[in-house]
Amino acid sequence: MLLVAVGLPPGFTPVSAGLERLVSQGRIDRYELIGNRIVFYLSGLSDGDRLTLPYELQARYVVRAQTPSGAAYNYYA
Repeated sequence: MLLVAVGLPPGFTPVSAGLERLVSQGRIDRYELIGNRIVFYLSGLSDGDRLTLPYELQARYVVRAQTPSGAAYNYYA
């Protein structure tokens, strides 16, 4: 299983319906909202596979700031 942590820009919140749609479509196994990140749990990817994960963010207020960096990790359950 692969974990992909994506940073959320300050002032934005993810749209839950879009994330749930990714789960119901089988594009991700699950997701978690942890602080200022979305963590996607993925399985079934092979070496060299490409994956696009469209998700929506909703602005809560206007700020000028940087988004936290993202990362991918192997996860062993």
